[in-house]
Amino acid sequence: MQTAQEVPGKAPGSVDPHRMNPTQAEERIATIDMLRGFALFGILFVNLSSPTMGGFTYTQGHGIDYFVFWIVDNFFQRKFYPLFSFLFGAGMALQMIRANRKGVEFSAIYARRLLVLFFVGLAHAFFVWSGDVLHQYALMGAVLLLFRKSSNKTLIITSALLIALSTMEQPITKMLSVAEPSSSGLVGPQSSYIYTVASYSELVFVRIQDWVRDKTHWQILIQKLDVLGMFLLGLYVGRRGILQDLPGNLKFIRKVLFWALMLVFLGEGWELIRHVVGQSATVFSSILNNSAARAMTELYYSQALSMSYACVFILILQSRYMYRSLLWIANIGRMALTNYLTHSIIGMFLFYRTGFGLHGKLGYLAGITIAIGIYAMQIPFSVWWLRRFRFGPMEWLWRSLTYGELQPMRLRKT
Repeated sequence: MQTAQEVPGKAPGSVDPHRMNPTQAEERIATIDMLRGFALFGILFVNLSSPTMGGFTYTQGHGIDYFVFWIVDNFFQRKFYPLFSFLFGAGMALQMIRANRKGVEFSAIYARRLLVLFFVGLAHAFFVWSGDVLHQYALMGAVLLLFRKSSNKTLIITSALLIALSTMEQPITKMLSVAEPSSSGLVGPQSSYIYTVASYSELVFVRIQDWVRDKTHWQILIQKLDVLGMFLLGLYVGRRGILQDLPGNLKFIRKVLFWALMLVFLGEGWELIRHVVGQSATVFSSILNNSAARAMTELYYSQALSMSYACVFILILQSRYMYRSLLWIANIGRMALTNYLTHSIIGMFLFYRTGFGLHGKLGYLAGITIAIGIYAMQIPFSVWWLRRFRFGPMEWLWRSLTYGELQPMRLRKT
């Protein structure tokens, strides 16, 4: 993977050591970019199969489409966004470390970075796809700034509490007698009309309505607390320097993998027992089916499986052969914002009335095959682009707006 070589002085593309500059290619940690690219693969599967995007179909209980749905639902759904959130927090830690080394103010530049991300995400949510997470990351990132000087112990405890609260949102809202959020036109019986018949302006209007509903309903807000929890966990790991020195922290990573798998097996074991004996009319079955009891066994389940993916991926990369074989994924990760938005834009033209109108018309196998094809096309494009330019197109725009000046784009030929 080609990197930029910076030369001291005032030439275009030079780095000023006395100010906070965008992270240069040679400063990046390839493994983090590879993890980010890996997370995007899973996110693409989930996003395209969403009822608000592709609306892929399957026959309940049998058939190849059901099998593919089962794979996505159990191993992808809510498993890759936690990893993406974790890496967001770790990225903040790395930027804080860079700022401290240069002796520059971190909070102001990071707040501008979040502000730009918020408006990019809002435009994405209103005009492209309602499932945007960027504006949510910006809002949670603002809260994350409040924890930048917290102790490591505070980060871990708060992270655990927030993730637990998000998992227990149904028992909590039931206890507080909070009404369920009103049905959305983007899912359910109305969705077929919205995506295949309604005009683009109608779709935008419904998206805005749903956004307002989501930001004013306690149940949905509680669900999102796990994002901040994973941010804090990433901040903790990044601040400890674990991702910056993976060979020196393999013992810690293996320990995390062990305990993560224990939490996964607890959740899976409870579900297995519930399906086997949970239908009988006994006290034991009532406990198994109790929503609070089920939520307790699912505490940290998705996050634990997500972290186990990350740990296994990191351990695989310790092989020099595997590292070199998978290094191309780093290019996807370096252009994460561009590639993430591209997923939605392609989906909009494939599935909505504004394009081919395929919403709800594809089975899971066909839909996931398209997702794999999109990712496969982004691999050579990302490699090609980063051999010529410092940043992805959206990454360049994000940095230029953050720093208030156009960033050098083209790589200097050596």
